[in-house]
Amino acid sequence: MGLSLCRGKASAVMADRRSRILMEIVTSEKKYLTCLRLLETGYKIPMERMTRKLGIKQADVSAIFGNLTAIIDLHTMICREMEKNLQESPKILAKHSSFFLVYVEFSNTYLVGIRRLQTLQKKSKKFREFLATSATSRMTLGSTKKSTQLLDISSYLIMPIQRLPRYELLLRELLSHTPGSSTSQRRDIEAALVAVGSAASKLNETKRSAESSERLGAVYKTLKHKPKEFKLLAPGRVLLHESPVTLTCKTFRKKKNSSVEIVGKSGYLFLCSDIMVLFDTDNVYLGHTAVENVNCVPTGMSLKLEIGLKEKKDIWLAMFPTEAKLRKFLSDLHDAKSALMKNLQSRQQAVEIGGCGVDPGKKKQGWGTWFSLLRWEGQKDPIYEALLRYEKLHRPPRVITFGEINLKEIG
Repeated sequence: MGLSLCRGKASAVMADRRSRILMEIVTSEKKYLTCLRLLETGYKIPMERMTRKLGIKQADVSAIFGNLTAIIDLHTMICREMEKNLQESPKILAKHSSFFLVYVEFSNTYLVGIRRLQTLQKKSKKFREFLATSATSRMTLGSTKKSTQLLDISSYLIMPIQRLPRYELLLRELLSHTPGSSTSQRRDIEAALVAVGSAASKLNETKRSAESSERLGAVYKTLKHKPKEFKLLAPGRVLLHESPVTLTCKTFRKKKNSSVEIVGKSGYLFLCSDIMVLFDTDNVYLGHTAVENVNCVPTGMSLKLEIGLKEKKDIWLAMFPTEAKLRKFLSDLHDAKSALMKNLQSRQQAVEIGGCGVDPGKKKQGWGTWFSLLRWEGQKDPIYEALLRYEKLHRPPRVITFGEINLKEIG
């Protein structure tokens, strides 16, 4: 009797907590949608109407707000459905999860938009005054009589970046307060978690890629004496590791027919997904090489690196500031090489499954044929180039025709 009573109380507490979490999901959704509408009504629309007066362009407005309208439309639909059926909130999120890709697009432009916002604030006094006035004003949405105090524009712009992680937290908490006997409810929550988690992972990956591109772009602008053909910014290239290092090279080929000795020079090492770059503290370019060509021989806190400069090679000795930095670099280098090989194998398998890697008029599929499918004419992809270097170790590529698409010869 006593045990049954305790179980009944525990079930009641769990059910109450579950109802509260469901209510919080819907309440937070309504609040989030309100904030998005305030951002649009209080900032975006006035800025579009007052571009000349504020000393800005329509392109500036587009850069700052990205695809805000698409996000508002999506959550208007989600919020409407949740209000009708609170208990089905997880299922509703799972149902609309394919549209969460709008967040990836927003994340792609978020950092650029923030930089543009900061630049405009420095350049235009009228724009600064507009933002300051807007942030202290009150606004009424729709037919509601209640007015709302506007927040600073940056506080609103960060909200879409935070929304998917917020869903994940609420859904995990909801799952922990859903009894195991409620099979269908747990299935709906788990499906929503998988869908939201997948979109959140893509969002985080996009965010890291954007931050990486920003960092690489800033370094490239200040890099001195770099070869004309060298490009640090490239599609698909991600910065994995950066570290200050002390560099030594006995035969650094500064010119074609001469070499100098460099001892104890302070510099930096940048490891990207497909290349590694060395430059000194004065931002003077020292060399770069493909990730698959980096050979490392750890010696205490030192790391021997092979850096290839065109046909020649300079052997560098790099001293890391801490053992932790050295270990982290080795780990990131291993991951970069593994990812490269995994990408190689997955692309090969994809073509094998699809039957796209067969030369016209030939029955057997040959190594190298599928590489012709990886790049359109005129495009440059560093990951593709790295994969191509691997492929050349086996067989030279051949030209193939896929349907009516004639692909560029690779070689």
